[in-house]
Amino acid sequence: MNLESFYIFRKRFLFIVGLSLLSVISLILLSPESQRENVGNITNPISIIIASSLSVLILYRQKIDGEIGKAFLILTIGLVTWAVAEILFTYSGLIALELERNIMLSDLLWLIGYGPLIYYSLKMYVLFHNYSSKKSIVVILILMTAYLVYILPFIYDTYSHSSNEDLPLFYVSISYLLLDLIFIFPASLVILNSGIFDNKNQGVLTFFPWMFVAMITIGISDSIFAYTSVSGYYQLEWITTPIYTSGYLIMAFGLYWHYKFFIYK
Repeated sequence: MNLESFYIFRKRFLFIVGLSLLSVISLILLSPESQRENVGNITNPISIIIASSLSVLILYRQKIDGEIGKAFLILTIGLVTWAVAEILFTYSGLIALELERNIMLSDLLWLIGYGPLIYYSLKMYVLFHNYSSKKSIVVILILMTAYLVYILPFIYDTYSHSSNEDLPLFYVSISYLLLDLIFIFPASLVILNSGIFDNKNQGVLTFFPWMFVAMITIGISDSIFAYTSVSGYYQLEWITTPIYTSGYLIMAFGLYWHYKFFIYK
């Protein structure tokens, strides 16, 4: 593929990405209000299954040789764990009809899955983007600290004034927020150093940090999910589903891009 053909392909690829995200978000938002969460609980596992399947395919073709191979092995373990968690969560909501939010096996799997994703994000940062300026690091740390100072008291105040007295669920929700920040930190540094905001330093094949944008998207959704869980406003959990689905799809597109240009022959 010559450079001109590549740029044509990239434009079409970005169009497909945008159209796919818009379509799945519209599918959820345009569904009857009572069915939005159910629709989202279907799109979530489908999207993460696609992402984890692509990761398995990459791992099969790329093998686990070297630092990159090992990083993708760990990433695949994390994505498969999250896929199983999404399937179990959908089963409990749509089939078992467990309407109240309680700690479930899916929560345990989600929390376990953070470990491999944190490892992957840190490894990719160390391998490719470990030249961050002190200013970038300080700014991100300040923003993360400010976020914690705001969100933790807010979540606790919401919990203490709600009818939900499930303290373990409160701790699990807080754990999601803290784990999100651990992988959002290197993800943010990778995004800042990727050239996405500077065309001069933008790589032709690595022009967009797909996986790391997806991680931040999922982190945003986790914040909303934590609030709805501890507040008892379960009817609002559907708000997180288009964000989760978008994050998983961005991961899937990023993995396809990696397979297309770095693996497939």
